[in-house]
Amino acid sequence: MKPSLFKKILVAIIVILLPIIVSFIYIYHHDKQYLIDNIQKELTVIANAYEGQIYQFLEMSRSRVNDFAADGVIREHFQNIAEGRESGDKFLAEYLIKHKKSIDKSIHSISLMTFDGRILVSTDRSRTGKYFEIDASPARTDGRYPFVGSEVRFSGMEQIVSLAPVFSIRDDKPLGLIVNHIFLTELNHLLSGKYTKTPGIGRSEDTKRNTFEVYLVNRNRLMITESKFVKDSVLRQEVNTAPVNACLGEDRVMSGLYPDYRGIEVAGASMCIPSMKWTLLAEIDAGEVLAPLAVMRRNAVIASLGVIGLIILFFVFLFRSVIVPLKKFSGAAEGITSGNYEITVPVQSHDEIGRLAGLFNKMGQEIGHRTNLLRNSEERLRAIIDNSPSVIYLKDTDGKYLLVNRRFKELFRVSNQEITGKTDFDLFPKEFAETFRENDIKVLRSNTHIEFDEKALQDDGIHDYISVKFPVANIAGVPLALCGISTDITELKSLENQLRLSQKMEAVGQLAGGVAHDFNNILTGITGYAALLSMKTEKEPVLKGYAAHIVVLAEKAANLTQGLLAFSRKQIMHPGIHDLNEITNRFIQILSGIIGGNIAVVSKLSDDNLHVMADSSLIEQVLMNLATNSKDAMAGGGTITIETRLISSVNIPLDKTKKTRAAGNYALIRFTDTGMGIPGELIDKIFDPFFTTREVGKGTGLGLSMVHGIIEQHDGIITVESEVSRGTTFNIYLPIREA
Repeated sequence: MKPSLFKKILVAIIVILLPIIVSFIYIYHHDKQYLIDNIQKELTVIANAYEGQIYQFLEMSRSRVNDFAADGVIREHFQNIAEGRESGDKFLAEYLIKHKKSIDKSIHSISLMTFDGRILVSTDRSRTGKYFEIDASPARTDGRYPFVGSEVRFSGMEQIVSLAPVFSIRDDKPLGLIVNHIFLTELNHLLSGKYTKTPGIGRSEDTKRNTFEVYLVNRNRLMITESKFVKDSVLRQEVNTAPVNACLGEDRVMSGLYPDYRGIEVAGASMCIPSMKWTLLAEIDAGEVLAPLAVMRRNAVIASLGVIGLIILFFVFLFRSVIVPLKKFSGAAEGITSGNYEITVPVQSHDEIGRLAGLFNKMGQEIGHRTNLLRNSEERLRAIIDNSPSVIYLKDTDGKYLLVNRRFKELFRVSNQEITGKTDFDLFPKEFAETFRENDIKVLRSNTHIEFDEKALQDDGIHDYISVKFPVANIAGVPLALCGISTDITELKSLENQLRLSQKMEAVGQLAGGVAHDFNNILTGITGYAALLSMKTEKEPVLKGYAAHIVVLAEKAANLTQGLLAFSRKQIMHPGIHDLNEITNRFIQILSGIIGGNIAVVSKLSDDNLHVMADSSLIEQVLMNLATNSKDAMAGGGTITIETRLISSVNIPLDKTKKTRAAGNYALIRFTDTGMGIPGELIDKIFDPFFTTREVGKGTGLGLSMVHGIIEQHDGIITVESEVSRGTTFNIYLPIREA
């Protein structure tokens, strides 16, 4: 059996490329690591050698100052100076210069000082009388032994100092300290090999490297020896590198590759000198260390060119036998993607490519047939879903939306991209989303359809929905998704509430009218007999007073029945054509005189002729009742604003007890106060008879019910707008009549 084309290509590529790539990568990394390891070992050895020289130098300085401290002449003169018996500056200075400083040329100056740091005598006369800036606590703690430290920026430059205690020649008590000052330039001589005779240091082959250098860094991370690359580096060049931080922070040596103070990667090794808080570094640029790898890369380029030649030959073979047919497949696939299912690929061979071409042609025809069936089915289903007046949606079992219809997108202002993969918590307020999710879970658990009453927030407010939800299950009956159909019943609920309110008001009106008529008949008799009794008791004041009280109470009862008749729209009216502006203006003049000084009355009357068919006395009674309520609502003072306006019927909101309104123009009376307002839960009750928010005995609760009844008798509409602490507005609409 012949190998397949795929195996031929795979074996050829592996045979040609894999060994070459693996070998090159292995050799390159092996040689790179070998070079790095070798240079690290060499630099560590060099750094160790220089570290020994530095310690030898420091020990020599310590030994030298200790010898000076034991000198009898120095001790004797130091004691005389300390006890104030002589100054001795010139003699001691000359003695130190002639017999001590000349011994070691690395010593810049010698000073005698007290333990508090004041210099008494110095070969450098500029130091005499000044204070020495170094911590001399080691001399106090262990006063028998010398120590080496550093003096920061005396005379403008940091110096190395060796200190030793000087003791009295009489009682062996400490007198002070002797200090040898050594300039940092001595360290440059030390690192350059000027003072050393050890073979290999200062003459090593590594020093012939262009970028090799050895330098010291102090505790302030400043270079204290000269740099090979930076001019005037002493105490100016900051070295904040990994080896310095390791020495100063952890007293830990380090070697390897890292960026140096120039920001260039170097191979280096460090040594820590804890007593001085110094770091010794021996470094060489990584580029110089890894220079041999350039030769390797050059050889790799030559080898790569050979490999590329083989690959080109192999590619020609692949192009003719594989790539050209695959391009034809690609073109045919693009045609199928664009909807051309009749496109075919020519069969030119009998290998895998040829068999694939035949199968590809058959697959294209089958895809075209099934796509047409699926498209027709999807179009029918989408037409049904998108033209439904109800909201239809499909969710997975986790509550993520898979599909929504056009109605859903219109109501909730979302697109397919915005809703796919989202949940109810991403689209709706939390309280609604939690309800939706709870209902979804009930349906999925019960695995049957359930009907729910739900609410959803839309642009114009909260709407009521009746939702039918059912699971979409597989053949085994396991729910895979959930489908929901929600119908907006907000308007139906509103109509239901309006009908209920209308029936209630009608029933109450009928009852109130019947009671008022019967009660009025009784009052007629009471009033008549009270009048007769009053006439018969002219000579008896007590009885006449009783009869008068009966008459007054009967009149109050008559007013009550008048209010009930107004509410039930059965009172007697005397309508006529009146200008609403004149009625309103007349009422405002009366109201301004009786309303009270702490309440302002503002009028804004229309310039239009507002002729209405009305009983002017009843309209004034309506305005007076509204003014009385406003006065009670503004106990602390406020403003009453009365406006009139001409308005079209299309701009009038329906009263809750009316389903329709007459067409034409209306006159609007807008009565506004700045009082305490009406709570939202009481708005629907304010026109009910005997409903009042006043205390017992402070009102009958018929004021607004009478207003409502009078406006109804005039075929008008009254609405109310109110918000707690922001006042109340009554809008009265009366039909315009020709004069």
